Amino acid sequence: MKILYILPTLDHVAPIEVMSGIILRGEAKDISVIALHKSGKNSLKAKLREHNIEVHEYASFKEALLNFGSLLEKAKEHDIIHAGGFVPILYARLMKLFLPKVRFVMTVHSNEPQELASRGYSGIKLAKNRFRLWLSKRFLYKSFDVCVGVSHAVQSYLKSCGCKKSVTIHNGIDYPPKITPQVPKEALVFVQVGHIERLKNQLFTLHLASFLSTDYQGAKFIFCGAIKDKEYYEELHAFIKAHHLQSSVEFRGLLAKDELFHVLAKSRFFIMPSQSEGLPLSLLEALYFETVPLCARVGGMVDVIEKTKSGLLFDLSDEEALVKIEHFIKNAPPRLEVGEILENEFSAEAMAKEYHGLYREIFS
Repeated sequence: MKILYILPTLDHVAPIEVMSGIILRGEAKDISVIALHKSGKNSLKAKLREHNIEVHEYASFKEALLNFGSLLEKAKEHDIIHAGGFVPILYARLMKLFLPKVRFVMTVHSNEPQELASRGYSGIKLAKNRFRLWLSKRFLYKSFDVCVGVSHAVQSYLKSCGCKKSVTIHNGIDYPPKITPQVPKEALVFVQVGHIERLKNQLFTLHLASFLSTDYQGAKFIFCGAIKDKEYYEELHAFIKAHHLQSSVEFRGLLAKDELFHVLAKSRFFIMPSQSEGLPLSLLEALYFETVPLCARVGGMVDVIEKTKSGLLFDLSDEEALVKIEHFIKNAPPRLEVGEILENEFSAEAMAKEYHGLYREIFS
């Protein structure tokens, strides 16, 4: 069984964990990867080469399109083509016109209409993204043999798009070594991980900080993530100043993994009030470091928290959400014991096993 992955870049963790897991399990040896755009300096190219996975990387989407003929020649040598991301899915759909015997799989990471509605786009950017959603639903997704959603919510969205077959395969990661010596938890440290943008809804977390400021004067709120929306970042700082939260809030920026793990290990609570999510890997990392999650009831966060029986799910539309969070943190468990569930349900190995089972099913 020969598998070809088509990715936007080599910066995407989940599909590379799948490939590595399949190789390590000895269940496939002939795996290739095409990246349609040059990757960043922190790409996972080295990890692929460790496993002797053949990699071809184009400088840009335009270069990949201009070389579509050679890309097609490469693709026809394979039994299964797996695409992730809008542009790779579009390219795979074009390939399918010429490769009727090849099986095509795609993975989607969010409820895309919900995500678009949460981003606050306007003008040309909004029109462009609406067209992309229309194209995906009308022409792309229903042509694939299998559409994979990373959560039950995403799978439901894919069903609504008329996919021939849709399944849920949760994201998973290789969990890092525990920090030794173990970092003591600081009782009132809250951490939120993600780009600084409206979708991630850091403003909700600041409202929580303000709500708790009288009775929990020692509470600290740490934001880890790159600034993606400068206007929104300025709005957050204006709120901090207006509510006198300067001593309670820190923006750490985009951290290296070892730095982030140290923050997660030290923090008591992990908060994610996003308006839309697929299945955030940072939630899995937080649980691994026994950081109690407080998450909006959206996307794969529901799957993870219900499966692990940990943390709190709240509705962003609930006027009593802040009160419920305060009540929960007063009675939160002293520690989480979810390591076994994470390894069995949300690890890179578990994800690779499910994908390989899917490949076997459609290849047979």
